[in-house]
Amino acid sequence: MTDSVKIVGLSDLEKKMKDLGPKVQRKHMRTAVNAAARVVRDDAKTLVPVHTGTLKKAIKTKNRRERENKFRTTFSVGVFDKTNETFYWRFVEFGTKNMPANPFLRPALINSKDSALNAMRIRLTANIAKEAKGK
Repeated sequence: MTDSVKIVGLSDLEKKMKDLGPKVQRKHMRTAVNAAARVVRDDAKTLVPVHTGTLKKAIKTKNRRERENKFRTTFSVGVFDKTNETFYWRFVEFGTKNMPANPFLRPALINSKDSALNAMRIRLTANIAKEAKGK
């Protein structure tokens, strides 16, 4: 199951973004969405119930550019560990037949939706203002 957030509104910022070129739009949206993803990541790190530190360090944001749509970039927040030392995160998040679930990723998204949106709005507004000064 994948939880996601769809942002509707922000019409003033949308109008200002249309005045910028596509390359500049992509750059500023990417930094704004990254700011929002970092808020969710930081909240997940505070909610993780395992105190080894290894799992906390493996909670990261990941950026993936869509191939079919060059204007779309997806940021994911999750447990990304190339060494596979934190394979057990699934058991913590979803539980097992012998262990109850103790979720930390899904609640982080739910709890920090508003603050993530606010971080995105602040970053986007600052980026647009900076771009306007440069013109």
